[in-house]
Amino acid sequence: MSRILSRNFLMPLITPSITHSIMISITRYLTNLIIGLITYLPTNSKISSIMRPLP
Repeated sequence: MSRILSRNFLMPLITPSITHSIMISITRYLTNLIIGLITYLPTNSKISSIMRPLP
């Protein structure tokens, strides 16, 4: 009985953290990919001049 209760209480706590960490890793990968694409684009391209406000 206590196992079922602990499972029911822990699963809502564990699963969002797992999905949260997955989302964080996906967003990190996407940001790194976008930054890499911006950096490797030619500097005279319009996209890089628009997408690169940072120094």
